[in-house]
Amino acid sequence: RTLKSLAALSSLVAVLATGSSAANAAAVVDVQFSPDSGLQQTGAAVIGSAGDTWNDFLGNVGSGSLVDASGAASGISLSFSAALVYESDPGFTAFTGTPWANLMQGYLVDFSRTNGIDLTFSGLVPGQEYGFWIYSQGDNNSNNRQLNLSANGGALQFAQQYAGDNTFVLGRNYTYLTSFADSNGVVDIISHDLSGEANINGVQLMAVPESSSLALMLAGFIFVGGAALRKS
Repeated sequence: RTLKSLAALSSLVAVLATGSSAANAAAVVDVQFSPDSGLQQTGAAVIGSAGDTWNDFLGNVGSGSLVDASGAASGISLSFSAALVYESDPGFTAFTGTPWANLMQGYLVDFSRTNGIDLTFSGLVPGQEYGFWIYSQGDNNSNNRQLNLSANGGALQFAQQYAGDNTFVLGRNYTYLTSFADSNGVVDIISHDLSGEANINGVQLMAVPESSSLALMLAGFIFVGGAALRKS
């Protein structure tokens, strides 16, 4: 009986863990920037799954509500601004012919002495930590460009741009940063160029999984299981 109880507890833990992963996956929100509607990206980038929906924002200034990767309303909104938005010639991006060609062909641009690229996400859960995957390769002319990024006025994070990559490499064509949403449910990410021009192709965001609740639950199961073994 004790072994059956422990087996049932283990199965419940597995189901809860699987459910937690599924919930986190469903919370992925994908954003790309394009000068026209002909570059609609679908599917995964660094995170995500085949068939994922992307929010394609046109122009260098805009705002709107976001859907999640499943196409359902996420409750999150984005407002953004940059000096301009650009579409590289397919012959000038190493991602041409890859599953991420549409994402990496269009991008926002910041120049020296402009206001930077500003991405403001609202409708987030206040106090919740979010992860942001920020894509920044630009095109073949952007090799060795540098940019910095700051979320909600926090510490600066620096990123390089290497134009020759045709897959995602952390620190070369994408950066990962985290930030807690403020009391209004906002994360404001500002980026500035450090070498004449900086580019952002798109962003993926997802709430950072809360491990504490699952850990407490596992500890409880272990305690109950141990008590059952001692009783037997």
